[in-house]
Amino acid sequence: MTLGTSEVGLNLTAANRVHILDQQRNPALEKQTIGRVMRLDQEKNATIIRYTVEHTVEQAFMFQRLRKDDIP
Repeated sequence: MTLGTSEVGLNLTAANRVHILDQQRNPALEKQTIGRVMRLDQEKNATIIRYTVEHTVEQAFMFQRLRKDDIP
């Protein structure tokens, strides 16, 4: 699913992994997407995996956002 799909109110409690392939400029959208898996009735631990190419602008952007926005 794309990050834009997470805006429609999905609850994905059967899923326990989030793979993020593309950096978003809006950290709230990424948090919302991760939150679709981390619901109160989720029985499994959730795993968030981010794919980023080393030594790129996207990697620097990701590290800056992780420090600034406290994203899991």
